[in-house]
Amino acid sequence: LNNLFRKIHTLKGSVGSVPGGQLLGSLAHEFEAVLSLAKSHQILLDKACVDLFLQSSALLKELSSALANSTEVSADQLSHVIELIGKYSQLKPIQR
Repeated sequence: LNNLFRKIHTLKGSVGSVPGGQLLGSLAHEFEAVLSLAKSHQILLDKACVDLFLQSSALLKELSSALANSTEVSADQLSHVIELIGKYSQLKPIQR
């Protein structure tokens, strides 16, 4: 979890100044925020959460590749980013 957090944090910081990196940065920001909650045991790491992490990782890889190759993000990728960010916003901290 710590290793994944560090990688996402580095990615988020790296793409902020790259033209076209805002979409990638937005998804990385949401991913990092939830990883932070998971590290501090504020959310439950259940199957749905792990599935969300895996989907996000795959999409971050696609977006990174598009950015590196100066290709446009497809409408499907944009839609998928919006969907995943919506799922992240639905995760609720554990009530103690």
